[in-house]
Amino acid sequence: MESILPLLSSALIPIIQSILTKENVQLYGDRLFDLAEDVIKDSRTKWDDAALLPIIIQFRQTLDIPDLPDVAETV
Repeated sequence: MESILPLLSSALIPIIQSILTKENVQLYGDRLFDLAEDVIKDSRTKWDDAALLPIIIQFRQTLDIPDLPDVAETV
């Protein structure tokens, strides 16, 4: 098994690098944050809107993930 690890590592690193492009991270990060925002906004309580939405906005800014228009909105 130990002899296979370097081979797997050398084969997987280019694949992972091709997936983890800035564009993909921003796209899927945006979708993840959009989902979290929808769940928070649909909550019956309003405290989470006031407490959690600003945290999501801060995460977006820190991770440089813009709030992209939804695909349905652009069609």
